[in-house]
Amino acid sequence: MPYSHKPYKRTDRLADEIKQVLAEILIKQVQITEADMLTVLKVSLSPDLMTANVYFSYLNDQKTPDEILNILKKKVKTIRYLMGKEIVVKNLPQIRFHYDDSMEKAEKIEQILYKLHKGEL
Repeated sequence: MPYSHKPYKRTDRLADEIKQVLAEILIKQVQITEADMLTVLKVSLSPDLMTANVYFSYLNDQKTPDEILNILKKKVKTIRYLMGKEIVVKNLPQIRFHYDDSMEKAEKIEQILYKLHKGEL
């Protein structure tokens, strides 16, 4: 097995590139006005590089995560087309969007810890 001098695996490198390109596309070309501060938090690729799971978060209480997810699903063909112009790979992965609620969970935990510290719980 040949030794690779690359700092990390191909799936990780491509995931990082997809994350960067996707973030730029969502800021400059395909703006989701219903979601303030739409942020791509993480991209994970399947081992065969055929599926990219994109985890996002946003600020806005007016739309539910499912509504934002549906908007992204409707625009996925355009997003993928624009990604194909920026990323050179044999097969561009299919994109699956997922809402990441870890920020909300962290905030709830922080509130509980604050209340415990204050003796309110």
